[in-house]
Amino acid sequence: MLDAFANNWTILVISFFIYSFCGWIWESLICPIATGHKIHNSGFLTGPCIPIYGSGAIVVCALFPISKDWSLIFIEGAIVACFIEYLTSYFMEKMFHARWWDYSQMRFNLNGRICLEGFFIFGFFSVTAVKNVQPHLTHMLIQYDYIPMVIASTVCITLFTSDLITTFVEATHLAKKLETVSQDLKKFADELELDIHNEITTDDIFKIARQLKDSHREHLIKKYSHRRLVKAFPDILNKYHAKTQK
Repeated sequence: MLDAFANNWTILVISFFIYSFCGWIWESLICPIATGHKIHNSGFLTGPCIPIYGSGAIVVCALFPISKDWSLIFIEGAIVACFIEYLTSYFMEKMFHARWWDYSQMRFNLNGRICLEGFFIFGFFSVTAVKNVQPHLTHMLIQYDYIPMVIASTVCITLFTSDLITTFVEATHLAKKLETVSQDLKKFADELELDIHNEITTDDIFKIARQLKDSHREHLIKKYSHRRLVKAFPDILNKYHAKTQK
């Protein structure tokens, strides 16, 4: 009984990381190519892993048996996945005080956290995972010996945890730096508004702008981990840009 539990646990873990990797392939490679954009790491983590896809797939596969009608899997799976995405967006915003993605410009969105297009994509992925991928994946993984599966699961969990902690720390630092830049820009905008009446020159404006740029270049722009996060989640800048407009 213990061996059966251990085997199921390792299959669950490996499946989670496979789905997370497939999600990363989808968002970082397939979507950019399909839309004519450059390929880049669009995940929160440094490694090729987007956990929201892994967790969504595992939950959907656990909830819906393969015998369930595909249309119900599509609708209910999409609802489950969108619920997970909504919660992820909400808690990430609470933790880092920033919106990491925003669907406000897309039609039929809910608070900018989820959208109808994502609903259909998640529905398709849910049917594919339950009806096609997971049965074959389970059959394949169950063929491997127990020890190699445990080793593989342990290595994946260790790398994932390390990446998660490191990225969490870097994201926290990035949020603080963006807040500092936002405050400086707001201060600059306020001073500029006051100085307009004193006939401030164009040279004065460029001089102040260069000072602001130089003061934050070292901490914000040159750090790879921060550049990567901003590139992966450009919407994170919207909140801080909006603050300077107030």
